[in-house]
Amino acid sequence: MTAYFACAEKGERVNPYDSREIIRKSPKRALLPNLNFISFPMLQIFRNKAQSIFIQAIVLVIALVFIFWGVGANMMGNREAAAVVNDQEITFQEFQQAYDRTAAGYRQQFGGTMPPELLETLGIKQQVITQLIQGELLRQGAAEMGIIISQKEVRATIENMKEFMDDGSFNIDRYKSVLTSNRLTPRKFESSMQYDLLASRVVAEIGKFGEVIGDQALTELFQTDREEISLSYVKIVPQPFLAKVEINDDELEKWYQKNQSNYKTDAQIKLNYLPFTYEDSEGDKEFSEEELKSRYEADIASYRTPEERHARHILFKTEQAATPEQDKELRKKIDDVLKRAREGEDFAAMAKIYSEGPSADGGGDLGFFAKGQMVPAFDATVFSMKVGEISDIVKTSFGYHIIKLEATRGGETKSFEDVRDKVAAKAREELVKPLTFEAANQAYEAIMAAGSLKAYDEKQDKSKLQKTDFFGPAAIPQQLAGDPELSNRAFALKKGELSSLVETPRGYFILFAEDRMEPVVPPLAEVNDRLTADYKRETAMAMARKEAQTILDRAATGEELNTLAAEFELTVNDSGFMGRSNAQPPSPKDFPAALRQSAFLLGPQSPLPKEIGAANDTFYVYRFQERRIPKGEEMNEEDKKRYRATLVELNKDQLLNSWLQLQQEKAEIYTSKNL
Repeated sequence: MTAYFACAEKGERVNPYDSREIIRKSPKRALLPNLNFISFPMLQIFRNKAQSIFIQAIVLVIALVFIFWGVGANMMGNREAAAVVNDQEITFQEFQQAYDRTAAGYRQQFGGTMPPELLETLGIKQQVITQLIQGELLRQGAAEMGIIISQKEVRATIENMKEFMDDGSFNIDRYKSVLTSNRLTPRKFESSMQYDLLASRVVAEIGKFGEVIGDQALTELFQTDREEISLSYVKIVPQPFLAKVEINDDELEKWYQKNQSNYKTDAQIKLNYLPFTYEDSEGDKEFSEEELKSRYEADIASYRTPEERHARHILFKTEQAATPEQDKELRKKIDDVLKRAREGEDFAAMAKIYSEGPSADGGGDLGFFAKGQMVPAFDATVFSMKVGEISDIVKTSFGYHIIKLEATRGGETKSFEDVRDKVAAKAREELVKPLTFEAANQAYEAIMAAGSLKAYDEKQDKSKLQKTDFFGPAAIPQQLAGDPELSNRAFALKKGELSSLVETPRGYFILFAEDRMEPVVPPLAEVNDRLTADYKRETAMAMARKEAQTILDRAATGEELNTLAAEFELTVNDSGFMGRSNAQPPSPKDFPAALRQSAFLLGPQSPLPKEIGAANDTFYVYRFQERRIPKGEEMNEEDKKRYRATLVELNKDQLLNSWLQLQQEKAEIYTSKNL
C-alpha cells in the first residue's frame, strides 16, 4: 500500500482554502488593514474572535481539500499567472478552483442560489486571491523556519483520512477511486497535502508563542468583562412634540419636493393572459386504491417526518502539530471527564467548564438537528445512541467529542389513510403536468406563428383569453393571486410585450401586457393626509433631538441633570448597576442595551457622552454615576479556564496577523490585471 503513494514534488502544488479577511495588494508592496491589537471592549467579541475562521480553516483544510476539487466555469481563459509571490506563481487554474469553492460556500449559506451580480458585490475575487497569496506566504515561511514535511507524514495523514477508509481502515482502491473521480493524480494530491501540512505547521509554530498567559492578563480580562456601572438618565420621546408642530403650507410643499420619491405610486399593468392549469387538465381521471397504495409505498420516504435528535457535547480541540505525548495527555484528561460524566456528574455543568467549542456557555447544547447536519463521525454516533446515553470519545476534524443524547423527535411515517388524498393529488399532477406543459407550449408556438396573442385567440373555436383591468403589486386580481413568480414576471413586462411560458405551482401561463402605467409622483393634494402625518412625525423627532442636545450641552457646562429634568418636565431614571450586556432582555424602563458600550467609556473624569444617545425613536441624555470592578480573587477556576482559552486564541490570531503583515511587506507580490 505504501508503495502506491507518489512522491510529492515541489513544483506541483494546490493552495489551501482558508477564510481570511480581505486585503488589497499592489505591485512591490502589500497594503494591509490595521491589525493592531484592540484591548478588551467586550468578552463576547473575544469569544467570537477566538473562533477564528482562519485558524479553523487551516485545521480543516486537509479534510476538505479533495472534496471540493474540480475546475469550474473558466473565468480566466489565458495562461498568465493570477499572482506571483516572490517568483512563485499562483496559476489561474488554482485561482478558479478556489473561487468556485468560495462561491459554492456562499451559495450554500444563501440556500443554494445566488445571483452572479451579488457574488461580485461580495468581493470574492479579491478575497480568493488574498487567501491564495497568504497560503503561499505561509508555505514560503515554512522554508525560512526550516520546517519540513516528510513523505512519511503525508502518507500518515492520508491514511487517516476517513474519506479513504472502509470499515475504519485505509483502502487503496477507495483512494484511487476518489482521486480519479476528482480528476487528481496521486502525485498532485500528495503534493497539495504536503503544502497544506506545511502551512498548518507554520500556523501551529507561530501560535506556540501565544500560549503563555500571565495571571495579570486574566485578571484584567475578568475585571473588564464583569465590571458594572450605574447611570442617571433622562428619556426624550417625540410624542409630546406632535401637538407643537405647526403646519405651514410652504414648508410642507418644500418637504414634499424633497421627499416626493417616497410617495410615488406603484406601477400599474393591464394584462391579457392564457392560463393552462393542472386543475383544468385533470378531467375525471381517478385512481384505484391499489394504484394509490402502490404509489404510496414507492414514495413512502416523502411521508416520513425526519427524525431529529437533541444532543450536548464536550469538545476538546486538538492542535495540528501536537506530539504523540501531548495527544496521550489530552486523551487521559478526556477519559477522566468521560468517566465522571458516566458516573452521573452534571453533563451541562461539565461542558461549561471543559468544552472548548462555541456551545460551551450553553452547557454544550446543540439543540435539535436532523441526520446529515453534523460532520459524519459525529452524526453517525448521535444517530446510533439511546436517549440519556453518553458516547465514547468521538474524533472529528474539530477535535475530540463526548456526546450526550438528550431527546429525539420525529421519525414517524404517516399512514396511507392519513395521506390518501395527498397521494391522489400527486398522482394526478404527475399525470397532467406533461400534458399541461404540452398544451401551453403548443399554444405559445401557435401565437408566434399567428403574430400576436390577439390573432391566435381569434382563430380559436372557444376563447380561453382572460383579461384584467389595471392593477398594482398590492392589489393582484384573485385569479392571479398566490403566485409570486406570476406577478414578478407580469410587472417585468413592458407595454405590448409577450412573456415566455411562466411556470407556477398551479400550471403554466402566457402573459401579454396590454397596457402599463409607470410610477408617478402624485399631486400633493392626493397624499396630503399621509404627507402631513409624516411631516409632523419627522418634525417632532427633530424637536425631540434638539431638546435632548440642549440638555446635554447645558449638562456639559456643569448644570445638574436633576435641575434640567425638572425644567423640561422630564423624569430622571436610575439604571442601577448593569454590565456590558444582559442575559435578560431589558424592559422598556431599562437603559437600552444598544447604548451600553458607549456608556462604559464614561468615568468620573468624563461623566457625559459627547453625543446624545438614540434608540427606538427615543433620545437619551445620561450621566455616569459609579463603577464597580470585581476583585481578581472572585474569579473561579471555570472563569480562568474560559478567559485563558480566549486570550490564547486571541494571541495566536494576533501573532498570525502580525507575521502575515510582515511577510507581505517584505514580499514581492504581483497580481494579474485580469483579476
